[in-house]
Amino acid sequence: MGYRDLLEVPIKTFWMLSQNIERILAQKDMRALTVAVSGQGSEAAQSHRQNLIKEVGTIAKLVVDPMRDAMRDEVGFAQLREMARRK
Repeated sequence: MGYRDLLEVPIKTFWMLSQNIERILAQKDMRALTVAVSGQGSEAAQSHRQNLIKEVGTIAKLVVDPMRDAMRDEVGFAQLREMARRK
């Protein structure tokens, strides 16, 4: 992304992307740490791994059922049915 393109990004989006960079780096560090200590049972490494897991966080949670208030569009359905008949 170029500098001029970055200036066009809304500030909230910029900070959200910035936080994702930290999460991605924490995930890479966690993988490297897991490989490095796979043969050892270090408590310090486990503690560091737990901190990295917290930094990675939860990507998304579905809080509300998106179909909760869904209603069938009878007019649109009838239009689609008519379009299908014409073919």
